Amino acid sequence: MSVRSTPQPWIKTSSPRDGAMLQSPPSQFEVTFNQPMALKRIALTDDTDSEVAVTATPAQPDASSATVLLPQLDPGTYKLHWVGSDANGNELAGDLSFMVHHSR
Repeated sequence: MSVRSTPQPWIKTSSPRDGAMLQSPPSQFEVTFNQPMALKRIALTDDTDSEVAVTATPAQPDASSATVLLPQLDPGTYKLHWVGSDANGNELAGDLSFMVHHSR
């Protein structure tokens, strides 16, 4: 009997990227995983640790990417926390931060 191992889920790309310094605020958060994942939760906080309202629509469980619309963001530093799960119930969570500069 052989046992087939499923690779752990991981992020291939995200926009904005962790540590990004943006000249204008992003209108959405996009993430692509190495395998199908369902984005379950997302939380966004500003540089005063106040939560910024974000509405995450349920992701398709068989999709390898997800997009979440973001509200209009003021200049500042933001932290984004997300949680997703794959078809086998493996949970993946991550954090990233990005900065929005004042536009000239």
